Amino acid sequence: MSFFDLDRFYQALNLPDDAPFSINLQAYAQLASTNDQLQTLMSNGAPAGTAVIAIQQSQGRGSQGKEWRSPPGGLYLSLGVRPHLPATEGARLTLGSAWGVATTINQQLGLATATSIQLKWPNDLLLQGKKLGGILTESRLRSGSIHQAVIGIGLNWQNPVSPPGICLNSIRLVERNRRIESLEVLTALILQGLVLGYCNWCQGSLPLAPLIAKYESLLSGMGQPIVIPNGQMGNLEGITPYGELKVFVNNGTLLFTPGTINLGYD
Repeated sequence: MSFFDLDRFYQALNLPDDAPFSINLQAYAQLASTNDQLQTLMSNGAPAGTAVIAIQQSQGRGSQGKEWRSPPGGLYLSLGVRPHLPATEGARLTLGSAWGVATTINQQLGLATATSIQLKWPNDLLLQGKKLGGILTESRLRSGSIHQAVIGIGLNWQNPVSPPGICLNSIRLVERNRRIESLEVLTALILQGLVLGYCNWCQGSLPLAPLIAKYESLLSGMGQPIVIPNGQMGNLEGITPYGELKVFVNNGTLLFTPGTINLGYD
């Protein structure tokens, strides 16, 4: 297919030996939503590791049902997993995915602290304080457990963006002066990050506390003052195992669920 070279993608893909599944990528020129397409495939029996990419989406969406503009030049990708997680631990999918993608990009491109990818709670990727991408996880439950989930990611690569967005290939990576030259290579890199996050957060042997510490090491605004919804000032303390944001206010800690507090962008 002329719009996406699957051979080039698989040549670039480098999963760890202990990856819990192989990747089977299906590429489309256009879809309404990669998440919706993959949910249908998974419901019809597609195995974990099935992935869907589209050059553009007509009905892409972000968190809280917001529209995600999806013109050519960006990455619009979904990965299907079958985690069998308790529904109460569903935050692992989003937190782990965001951490895995940010960690992989930072390592592969050799980004130093000043130019590294950071995380904006709960599901955004930041570059230089601006929105580089976002993750939308949609799960299906059975008997109180997540038996099927689709992890969708939209990432600004070299597509047109408006503030507060930024593209990965719009900056000069000073450390190695490297850019990701093809969508196929970018797709392989992002899937490696999603698998890394899934292995560590959903199937790994590490307790959750050190994983949260890893996430918080990339969390934008850690220890900084923020305004909570009632207008008071607080300090961002981190996150809970359930994906809530911890804010220290007046000698106590308040917890906020996604969608109840806006952290903003630089």
